[in-house]
Amino acid sequence: MKKTLITIALLPLAAYGFTDSDLDGVDDSVDRCPHTPLLIKVDKYGCPIKETKKRKGRFTLKVGVAHTEDDDFHNTLTSLSLGYSYKRFYFSIRTKYYLYDSNVGSGGLGDTYLFGSYSFNYDKLFINPGLTVKIPTADDDFGTGNVDFIPSLTVDYIKDERLDFFFYYGYVFRGSDQYGDNYTVSLGAGYKVSQPLYISGSFDFDKTGSNYLSLFGMYKFTSKYYTTLNYSYGINDKAVDHYFALKLGVKF
Repeated sequence: MKKTLITIALLPLAAYGFTDSDLDGVDDSVDRCPHTPLLIKVDKYGCPIKETKKRKGRFTLKVGVAHTEDDDFHNTLTSLSLGYSYKRFYFSIRTKYYLYDSNVGSGGLGDTYLFGSYSFNYDKLFINPGLTVKIPTADDDFGTGNVDFIPSLTVDYIKDERLDFFFYYGYVFRGSDQYGDNYTVSLGAGYKVSQPLYISGSFDFDKTGSNYLSLFGMYKFTSKYYTTLNYSYGINDKAVDHYFALKLGVKF
């Protein structure tokens, strides 16, 4: 009982020994910011903590030009896409405009594509299922006028910081019986040559029997700006002889 009474008697002394004029929980004797407003988070010195806003997502804008060359025809087009990534989700909208097509003799608006995907991983295995929906915005000479659905799956095995192996499968459910459904398969490997440069090669084929050898490269100028280069070479008669695409991207 005597010990309890001594403790109670000392409590007022302890209370008077602690002075906090701005009520931020830091004693005035060590408070380096003595006039902090109420409800502001402070550090151990009584100064406001600068809270950085967590980014909810990130946008990517890409513009590009592509050229297709074959014995029977050739065309050149431009493309514009806007993507948004949030955690494991990614969404994009892409459209294209044909500058010239030899079969038509002029240019025109192409179709628009909506894409969404969700990514997850198991250790070194990266899995990315997605769905593309083709919206028929093309002029009559540059589209079928039907909605297509393209579910896809990308599986990427990251062996180490530089080397990875990937597999892609996409099935095209066409909205027109005239052209029939199709699928595309890609098998390849990529290598990070340096911090800004990544290259990959793949073997691609589809349901029609077209076979391709493809080369892809990406170079990062900064953390925001980058460029990509695609080239595909048709290795049989059913495939288009050459396809080339160059894109510039910015992340914000």
